[in-house]
Amino acid sequence: MNDDLPTLPPTPAGRYRHYKGGEYEVMGAARHSETLEPLVVYRPLYNATGWWVRPHAMFFGTVHVDGHAVQRFAHLREAVASGSGPAAFDIREDDLSEAPVQALLRLHLAGMHANSPPGTSFALDDSGLRQPAVTVWSAWAGDAIAGMGALKTLAPDWGELKSMRTHPSFLRQGVGALLLEHIIGVARARGMRRLSLETGTGAAFEPALALYQRRGFVDGEAFAGYPPGPFNRFMHLGLEPDTGHATVA
Repeated sequence: MNDDLPTLPPTPAGRYRHYKGGEYEVMGAARHSETLEPLVVYRPLYNATGWWVRPHAMFFGTVHVDGHAVQRFAHLREAVASGSGPAAFDIREDDLSEAPVQALLRLHLAGMHANSPPGTSFALDDSGLRQPAVTVWSAWAGDAIAGMGALKTLAPDWGELKSMRTHPSFLRQGVGALLLEHIIGVARARGMRRLSLETGTGAAFEPALALYQRRGFVDGEAFAGYPPGPFNRFMHLGLEPDTGHATVA
């Protein structure tokens, strides 16, 4: 019988990104013990739920987003080599030690202070982002930094979005949305049921506000000791519980 087994389809091992932003490690392909259907063996990298399987055709299939067909899972190495849109960006947890990250952080702080009256900007500097309660991620296209973002734990079930900034060379390429989805996925995996943010008002903040609104953030009350005022805006997003499944689409 072994000689009659169908050949498993090509399944490059390595790191993949789901079209909604979550990242996964693929071990390879396997066969269903009864039907011999080819399956992909993989695990999420944003939580510790272990290994999962999914039908090979589904894993490597496409979905339609805004009228366009995109890969459900994109291999990061291949995406970076081809430059194929948002999937080409590699998101990694960051310790702020690299010069490009520090340069982008300085750019972020300068922009926040330049577009906010004195005393109304609460952007975290290097020391603030190194607090134990804060996790930072950076997005890269090869060796070029494309963006950054952070998650601050306010309570076991409540997080705050911080330090969202896209590098000027990568504007309007989906970097912000990709980072936002990644951070939301981590927050949910950590058991958070609410994600909040504080930002400014005015033309300079409109692109970020539009991104948050599209993702479902709504205006609400001040939080975490921030003083409310005409130059500050507070937004909140309710998070459904993480079911433990790697992904549902």
